[in-house]
Amino acid sequence: MNNSKIPKLSFHSDPSGISRDFPKTKRQKIQKREMDMVLTPNNNKLNILHASESGIRRRYTDDISATHKKKLTFGGDPKVIERVKNNERKVRKDIDSLLNAISEIEKESVRIHDRELPAITLELDAKVKACRELQNEIDGLSTEMDLKDNQCDLQRRNVELSSKNIVSMHAVKVQEFENDLEEELSNAKREWTYKLMEVENLKPDEKLTDEMRQLKTEFEDVNRKLFILQNENEWECKEYENKLNKEFKMFKKIKNDARIELDREKERLTKILKELQDSHDELKKNIKKCGDEFDGFEKKIEEAEMNFHCMELAIVPLRKDLAFTSQALTQVQEEKKQVEGEANNWRKKYANELEKVQQELYTRQNLATSIEEIKGYTRCFAYANEREMPDEFHVDYVDQCICENSGEKRVQAFDRVILEEIHKDHKRLYNECIPFLGKYISKLINCSIIVVSQQPTAPMKMTLLKQLVEQYGENYKMTLKILGFDGSIRHNDVGLDNLAEIRDLSQDEECMSILTLDTKLRKGEESHSMNIYIGSMSTLQLNKGLDDAPSVLSHVLIKTKQCFVFKINAGENIEKALAIAGKLKRTIRLPQLD
Repeated sequence: MNNSKIPKLSFHSDPSGISRDFPKTKRQKIQKREMDMVLTPNNNKLNILHASESGIRRRYTDDISATHKKKLTFGGDPKVIERVKNNERKVRKDIDSLLNAISEIEKESVRIHDRELPAITLELDAKVKACRELQNEIDGLSTEMDLKDNQCDLQRRNVELSSKNIVSMHAVKVQEFENDLEEELSNAKREWTYKLMEVENLKPDEKLTDEMRQLKTEFEDVNRKLFILQNENEWECKEYENKLNKEFKMFKKIKNDARIELDREKERLTKILKELQDSHDELKKNIKKCGDEFDGFEKKIEEAEMNFHCMELAIVPLRKDLAFTSQALTQVQEEKKQVEGEANNWRKKYANELEKVQQELYTRQNLATSIEEIKGYTRCFAYANEREMPDEFHVDYVDQCICENSGEKRVQAFDRVILEEIHKDHKRLYNECIPFLGKYISKLINCSIIVVSQQPTAPMKMTLLKQLVEQYGENYKMTLKILGFDGSIRHNDVGLDNLAEIRDLSQDEECMSILTLDTKLRKGEESHSMNIYIGSMSTLQLNKGLDDAPSVLSHVLIKTKQCFVFKINAGENIEKALAIAGKLKRTIRLPQLD
């Protein structure tokens, strides 16, 4: 139903009051068999819902008192709890199937009321508009390119004219200066020529001769000064010419650099123009392609109109089905509310019963710990993973034992059989050990937990230390010491605020962690302390420690209340572990400590 493309229909009349007539063209009819295939899943889901509802009602009408008595009889049996959870899952599954059926009906009704033709028209208009905008942009870029070319030509001409003007201006100034000098020289020469002629024509007297001599001397001085001035003038002309040449070279270099830059800009603009021309050609091709697509869309519109008419004919029975489905939906929603109310009542009742079961389990664990303490035997827990155990071994949860089917068919009983968690956080192990630990912590009696395994046990020891620090860290002053099996102190006064350091220390399998709890939190208080020994060893080390001379293990067995946790899975020597557990249960008794 999610793939349906039935559009929304509108039967509003035109403003003139005339109802809208659709083109009477031949349409393809939708077979009734296809509509049955669309509606059959919902009908099947409704039938399943009615069947599951009747089953729920039959289950809910059972004798409540008998169920309550059965739960109390088994005392938190996992099978009873699993049966209740299965009932809840079935109710949730029925509700989810009903909600899915409702959502599919709603989606189909929305799909029926949608239309594809306006979307296609809008898409075509958007493409035509985009093509026009691209054409306008191309025209604008072409105009800008023409303006840039004109500006480049104008700049080049201006540079050439300015350089010619500067050269001609300097040439005019030099020529004017030369003309002035020549005019002065010619005037002076003419005057002296006149005077010389007058002197030659007239008979000179002594005064005139003296004056002539004086004038000759002055003339020589003037010629000397003139020669000096000419030399200075030539030198200044050369200097000025060199300066002008340098300025002209600098100006020429600047203009040449500008010309090179303009040439580069021209090349860049030429490339841009070429790219724009290429894009223009490509846009022309795209416009042509869009025109072809537009023709294709027109054909699709015609086909859509034909399908639209067919859908108009097919929507009449769908409206009837929709009305019938809406009535069924209303009825199902009312039934859903009733089922939800009953489910809430059962959920509250389940929560109350679960709280009672947990309280009863905690009370039983405390009683079992007290009974085990009175008997005086060492406590042995089995931390088992039944999925990874060999086929010849299985766990009996009722009698709290592990049975061996092959050979002698031996049965070894444990004080607790704890299931190993899938997520491996070992919190369930701590929850089973806390009644044993809490009893002796409250009395400040030394106790120990020793994990017996062939595999690394650092995560288990880390979990026990971390949970003890979190639970008792506020009421006791805690210190941690790491002691080797040979009696040497590996680490002393380890900081408990750094869990990373504790994690690194717990990786050492050949040591014993000693957690000391002291009641003295403030100055002036009386100090009372106790030790919790947490260690791990293999079955071979445990057997050797039980038989050999006094060691750290023998000290722990004599001075503490012990609890041995045996890991039972495919990676362990299960037969040897069961034998040592039986030996511990038979031979070792707890010390009678004050």
